[in-house]
Amino acid sequence: MKKDNSNHWLRFGLFLITLGLFVFLRVFAITQNLHLFGDLGRDLFVLQKWSNNLLKPPLLGPQTSVVSFNQSAIYFYYLFPFFLLMSHSVYSTLVASIMLYISILLGCGGGIEKSQIGNGD
Repeated sequence: MKKDNSNHWLRFGLFLITLGLFVFLRVFAITQNLHLFGDLGRDLFVLQKWSNNLLKPPLLGPQTSVVSFNQSAIYFYYLFPFFLLMSHSVYSTLVASIMLYISILLGCGGGIEKSQIGNGD
């Protein structure tokens, strides 16, 4: 007996619509909203400095704005490959964050369970 997959396709469709809306709202009018001051400027400066001297990666991450406390440097380690692949572009941080959001969404709600795929029954 075959299972009704309409509920599965409805959930998958809603997930795709949500994902598409999220990405659209994140990149909508990005040229007017992407400024090179504050945190983004600091992050790009650190990545540029690291790309000039590959043997000296940053050991501390970005400093929080509330108190003088540095976060983990894993943030820069995540951004650096995107920074290099996009030829030191400002948009590398945008692409890195979108890829992170999509992977989180796929991991949390977009995965298809093995029982939903069906095994020919």
